[in-house]
Amino acid sequence: MDTLTKDSVMSLKVSELKQKLLEKGLPTNGIKSALQKRLVAALAAEPAPAEASGMAVDAEAPAEDTIDESTRYSGTVHKFLKRRGFGRIIPDGKTEEDKDDLVFVHWKQIQSSDAWPCLSDGQKVEYYLGKKANPRDPKKATFAAKVTLEGGQPVNQADTRNFPDRSQRFVGTVEFFDPRKGFGFLKPKEDFNFQETDFSASKKGTIYVAREDIKIADGVDVSPSLKDKAEVEFALWKREGEDAGKSWAAGDVTKVGGEPLGTDDFKPRKAYDPNAPRQTQKRKRKQKKGKKGQKFNMMQMMGGGMQPQIVMMNGQAFMMMPQTMMQGNWNQQGRKKKRRKNKKKAESMDINGN
Repeated sequence: MDTLTKDSVMSLKVSELKQKLLEKGLPTNGIKSALQKRLVAALAAEPAPAEASGMAVDAEAPAEDTIDESTRYSGTVHKFLKRRGFGRIIPDGKTEEDKDDLVFVHWKQIQSSDAWPCLSDGQKVEYYLGKKANPRDPKKATFAAKVTLEGGQPVNQADTRNFPDRSQRFVGTVEFFDPRKGFGFLKPKEDFNFQETDFSASKKGTIYVAREDIKIADGVDVSPSLKDKAEVEFALWKREGEDAGKSWAAGDVTKVGGEPLGTDDFKPRKAYDPNAPRQTQKRKRKQKKGKKGQKFNMMQMMGGGMQPQIVMMNGQAFMMMPQTMMQGNWNQQGRKKKRRKNKKKAESMDINGN
């Protein structure tokens, strides 16, 4: 067998990379660039055995993660959020109603040569089960590992984008990009016309850009994103069907000049705070409930829609509440006053002997 070098590793196909990794006892999960990086690192560590080199563990497979490869399972993709890179699988024999049995699946565990691996809802897949020792979310403690199509086939999605002229490139500025949702909008750096459509640099960005359209450098194993106000280069493709509301989208997005983006070019994400989301949602619910209560009380005070009246007294304006407005809030107080008045009248009558 020919001696492997870094250059020869870069020329291997995905299936060949996985075979070489299997021969060295290394994991075969991940995208093509991650497989290349792992194999190159293993070569650099030789002649030490792979088990002793420490290369069996990388950023994609943290030390606390374990994968049981004794049993291969099959199931159906219940819902996969392509832009966010995760979803759930319904194991065979279960239904989507069995929520506690649904298996979490992350894009890093999808066996694919696509730059941004993903699954389609309703797709039949095979997988092993993995365990996380310290998961952030207990529901994700068990995850689907080394996910493939039936028969072990890689999960490669067909490119259905319609590029009128993929060779024609444009430069634009990132209006905004949401790293969590995986999409944003660009606007041209300069005015141009493409396919009888005018694109203006002075208007708000209307060129849609999605995470899967970002070209990333070899070795990048984190979700790509774009920094606000950054300049990028792209081709244009026509959106169709339900996505046609914003008709044009950026494809093959790179740095200006055509170089793929690296982690330094990605938009920084906020540090994970396990309590923040729950506190935020709880606070929102309280605020919403409080607003509803205030609105209800105001409706009661308004006495069926009547408005306060402005009365002028001694040259000054005073707001007077109509009786129908006050009645709902002061009925009880009025009854108390009436009882006290009647009581005093009765006491007066006893004293006077009447």
